[in-house]
Amino acid sequence: MMETAGPGASSLARTAMHPLRSFTLALACCCALLPLAAFAQPFPTKQPIKLVLPFSAGGLSDIVGRLTAQKVGEALGQAVVVENVAGAGGTLAGTQVARAAADGYTLLYANASTLTITPALYRNLAYDAEKSFVAIGPVAQFSFVMGASNAVPANNLKELIAYARANPGKLNYASPGFGTTPHLAAEMLKKAAGIDLVHVPYKGASPAVQALAAGDVQIFFDAPTLLLPMVQSGKIKALAVTSPARLRELPQVPTASESGVREIEFSTWSAIMAPAGTPPEVVSALRGALAKVMATAEMREALVARGFEPYTVAPEALPQIVRSESARWAEIIKGANIKIE
Repeated sequence: MMETAGPGASSLARTAMHPLRSFTLALACCCALLPLAAFAQPFPTKQPIKLVLPFSAGGLSDIVGRLTAQKVGEALGQAVVVENVAGAGGTLAGTQVARAAADGYTLLYANASTLTITPALYRNLAYDAEKSFVAIGPVAQFSFVMGASNAVPANNLKELIAYARANPGKLNYASPGFGTTPHLAAEMLKKAAGIDLVHVPYKGASPAVQALAAGDVQIFFDAPTLLLPMVQSGKIKALAVTSPARLRELPQVPTASESGVREIEFSTWSAIMAPAGTPPEVVSALRGALAKVMATAEMREALVARGFEPYTVAPEALPQIVRSESARWAEIIKGANIKIE
């Protein structure tokens, strides 16, 4: 006689008869947890991280960018490789990073020009300086020295302005090219002081400063690192600096503000940016590594030795700085009718 099984036995029998169902269910549960496990892994999980530099290899900004990449890599325990993407005022590098995956593995070593000047110079820019990036943090900054030929009958900015007003159109100023910061600095001076200066563009800063020393041009704004040796050797003279305070290397040279032209007080800076949309936890990890590097005496000393200062603003403040400086430069560019085709 056959025994009749109860309801409980029937259920057990069904389970026992379909082991594949139990395995499938367990596998599905594990798969569902995999994205959560991957999400929980700390950044970075792959290599390398790429830092795109918007200038050619070998210059001071390139050297500082590479040093920053090395130190941030050490802080993350991960290689950070550098890629130089020079040209078009930094817009090529900016475009590349803006279009990269927002995962923290492609970063931009942005200079102020890339974010605050080029948007007013180039039409149909492929990125929005404010919206296409999220700030990881600031790195370095430097102000400018206003150099003058020894033939100029002025020993400070006030005297130069007086001479220029009495001799309109007789003073030339050099630049490393149209739309560069030295070009705009001189245009800013022209507007603020109401003087007439003639622009002479060169293909780079080195030929511009050589022309200044030779007396071919009378004025040139550029970084202290470039002009300081020429001042110290007596080949040119420094009339003013654009920093808020006098430079320790040129304590005898007044600031533009002390000279009555506060409008040309400015500095240029660099910062690391990531594509907009980068996850907050990745941004936090990168910010922490950069902050750790910038807090070291070694990094500060390395910057100072190269003519820079640490740029000590909060990452959250950079969007507003970009916005305000962009408006300032756009006004100068429009007023001087500067166009890059």
